[in-house]
Amino acid sequence: MRRTVCTFLALICLAATPAVDAINGINLIGYNARSSGMGGADVALDGDCAGCNPATIGGEQINTLHLGTALLLPRGGMRNTLLGPNDANTKEKVFPAPYFEYARRPGADSPWTLGINIQAIGGLGVKFEDIRTLVGNTDELKTDVKIARISPTFSYRMSERLRLGAALQIGYTKQSFRLFPNTYSPGPDGLPGTQDDFVGLEISGLSGTGVAGRFGLHYRASDKLSLALTLTTETSLDLEDGSLYLNLGTARVAYDAKMSDFALPQEVEAGFAYRLTPRLLLAGDLRWINWSATMDELVVQGSNPSLPVPITAPSVPFKLKWDDQLVIALGLEYALAPHHILRAGYNYGKSPIPDEYISPLFIAHVERHVTIGYSYVQKRYRVDVGWEHSIKHNQFNTNPNPVENPFGPDLQVLANHGDVLHLGMSYRF
Repeated sequence: MRRTVCTFLALICLAATPAVDAINGINLIGYNARSSGMGGADVALDGDCAGCNPATIGGEQINTLHLGTALLLPRGGMRNTLLGPNDANTKEKVFPAPYFEYARRPGADSPWTLGINIQAIGGLGVKFEDIRTLVGNTDELKTDVKIARISPTFSYRMSERLRLGAALQIGYTKQSFRLFPNTYSPGPDGLPGTQDDFVGLEISGLSGTGVAGRFGLHYRASDKLSLALTLTTETSLDLEDGSLYLNLGTARVAYDAKMSDFALPQEVEAGFAYRLTPRLLLAGDLRWINWSATMDELVVQGSNPSLPVPITAPSVPFKLKWDDQLVIALGLEYALAPHHILRAGYNYGKSPIPDEYISPLFIAHVERHVTIGYSYVQKRYRVDVGWEHSIKHNQFNTNPNPVENPFGPDLQVLANHGDVLHLGMSYRF
């Protein structure tokens, strides 16, 4: 069973290399087209999706089906003079991030709703080519972090106003990195095999699974106002079964690789949905993400070298030192006509990455997003379209420590405008 779940999540991951923009940290700002069209203000939206709040699945219908995808069009770049100079942008691609959800109530009068949610939830993806190195050649930098999740979910209607929900979240990640893999230099002392060597490396095939829980509450305080709260526990994801390749000049040595201390963070989210008029709905969320407990320092450890070399157990640290993040989301939904709904939203979350640890390998510092959305609604189905636009935000790293900042104390990491197109369909029966 575990192998089957991992294989299914791996297929979702293969379909989705997440973007460097349109995210809070490494999380997508919304869970589906409706959510994203409202800036991610989704936790109190009644009857929408288990990814938002497990207490809201199903709504008043016996069966609901949601499916769709986000198409991510990222932009990002880096500038420095120490290694070049360099003024490079990530290679432009379109990345799909699919989702699927099904919810069913056992009977018309049953207080229970059961469901399942499957989706690509976030990650990082950057690729820089022709980057000039300290050695004087050009090489590449690449990060590919994919995260997917499958969530068996249930909700229980305590009363006409109060519903509770819970989801078992099975997370899966697959990761690879290329850090100047074709480059080697013996360093300033000119002696190979010493600590000042410039060693290119490649990490591939790291993968891991982990389990967490999400708990939700949805309370209809009045005919106009709904309140909601969710808690998501931390998901530990120790990665194994990878390969580490070191360029030692005269040989390219392969190692078995694993990564420790990678985890998806604990989150707490509170929100409201208020019916301003019969046609106009206002929603707002406040979300706390505990990045400091999970994105501190990640270490890739190598073992079992393919050749007899002095470096038998290399350790590759990624110092991140992220701060916790507080995200504010606001959204509007307006029923223009019986079959047409318009949406707009705004999402803000201060960059969790301190300036002294910003890196072109982890471009995850976008702060502001504006969104719009549209739905065509019939009795049984709804077709959704959403658009996110992230506003340009740059950070400067002046850290002179070459271990913590190997790109130089004049590094500028660019998070240029990025866009996401959401397409979705809901069917109720």
